[in-house]
Amino acid sequence: MKFEHKIYKNLVKYFIISFLMISIVFVLIYYFILMRVDRRNNKKEFDFVSKKFNEIIADNDLFIDKNKDDILDFINEKDSDFIEKVYGLRNKEGLDFSFHAYDKELNRTNSISFNNFLTKEKDQYIKILLSSFDKEKYYSYYDKGKMNLIYIKDFGNGSICLDISCASVENILNNYSKNFIISNSYNRVLAKGGNLSNISLNNSINDFKDSYLKREGDFGEFKVYNVQKKFFTKDLLYLVLFILSLVSFVYILIIIFFTKKISFEISKSINNLTQAIRGVSRGENDKIIIDSDDETKYIADNINVLIENVKKLEGNNVSLKYEKKASEFRTMESQFNPHFLYNTLDIISYQMYIDRDECQRLISNLSKLLRYSINNLSFLHLEEDLEYLNLYIAIQKIKYKNRMDLKINVEDDLNKVMVCKLFLEPLLENSFKYGFRDDNTIKIRINIYKKDDKVYIDTIDSGKALSKDEIDRINENVIRKSENSFLSDKHHGLENTLKRLKILYKDASLEFVENNFVMVRISFKV
Repeated sequence: MKFEHKIYKNLVKYFIISFLMISIVFVLIYYFILMRVDRRNNKKEFDFVSKKFNEIIADNDLFIDKNKDDILDFINEKDSDFIEKVYGLRNKEGLDFSFHAYDKELNRTNSISFNNFLTKEKDQYIKILLSSFDKEKYYSYYDKGKMNLIYIKDFGNGSICLDISCASVENILNNYSKNFIISNSYNRVLAKGGNLSNISLNNSINDFKDSYLKREGDFGEFKVYNVQKKFFTKDLLYLVLFILSLVSFVYILIIIFFTKKISFEISKSINNLTQAIRGVSRGENDKIIIDSDDETKYIADNINVLIENVKKLEGNNVSLKYEKKASEFRTMESQFNPHFLYNTLDIISYQMYIDRDECQRLISNLSKLLRYSINNLSFLHLEEDLEYLNLYIAIQKIKYKNRMDLKINVEDDLNKVMVCKLFLEPLLENSFKYGFRDDNTIKIRINIYKKDDKVYIDTIDSGKALSKDEIDRINENVIRKSENSFLSDKHHGLENTLKRLKILYKDASLEFVENNFVMVRISFKV
């Protein structure tokens, strides 16, 4: 992966991760702050509402207990200050209520009302309560879409009934909270705040869902709730998540755009350095040229120093390699089988007493052959090399006399082919060593010909034919030794011949070939 892409990928990754983390933290903080504010406001409103409602109930109970005598006169339809005191209570609390007096026979004897009139149905309900239910207890009654609180107290010779309009209770408590609910012991809603207008008076308090924050308290036969709609509801959560997703999408697009530019600018010097290094490696430039004020300039300068040092080392290595190759080549050319020299000198010493003319020719041929082997010419035409090879053959004919039959066949158009000096001498040497038959004679044929674009040189002697396994082993040995970087410390050998030919012809090969006799084939393209 390119350095620019790595920077781009990491920048995008870290920007997105950081944005998501910040967004999550923001949502959580926002949620907990709103929840805390909701709970604090809910508690505050609950305390106000519960205190005021408790005052209303307590004031009514206290009013009835303190005005017992006046209430008895009111029941018995006698003159008293009760009506005046009721007006005072009305002015103090601002409630809509009515007082109804009943004798022992449940006949209504007296009434006083403030915007809360007694209907026939309500009158019947009160008589049922008077006859069958506990006294000094609040009851709720739903009458023509309006909820009422009914309180009954028995005074022996009659009862007083306080009928309070829950609508007036709502009006008073709405000054303290818009989120309250007053319910009876059966969880039926008696009064509610203005923010809960969707709740009918017949709703049960248990109908509220998780989207409301509730705080409740018991006050005798009543329960007071402050039911505040949560600010952070599911709908708001979905909205926040939608907005956050939209912002995230836009933010990611912006990040992708700017991080691409940032990564390009950051990696510009690295890309220039990479291009310059690639140009040097391809040979297009000799050194790296970087115009920057960052670390890449320092890297480029040091690489240039390294390149100069490498060039110097390469020059030294090429010179050393060339000198080594030249030395090896001269060594391979100058190698002669010591047995050949020893036998030739032995023949000369012997011929000195038998045939001095023959001895002189031997000395002349050997002298020419040795001079040829050490001259400065490494490569020459085939016909020239064969002339000196014939000197070697002439010396061998004196040694073996009539026991040797050797012929060389060369196609005329191959005389000008370039070859290595005395490259066939090791092959003949090998034939003289292993090619004699049982009758102590040897027959050698050298065929030099061209087929397609290849020159073939087949050397065939009358020695014992080799098996396929022997041929494979010898060929493998010749190839392996010819590829060694060191020279054989013995005589020329076939491997040295192959090594010299490969200097001239890269595809040159030397191998033993299956035949009725022993056959060595040299081939190379021209």
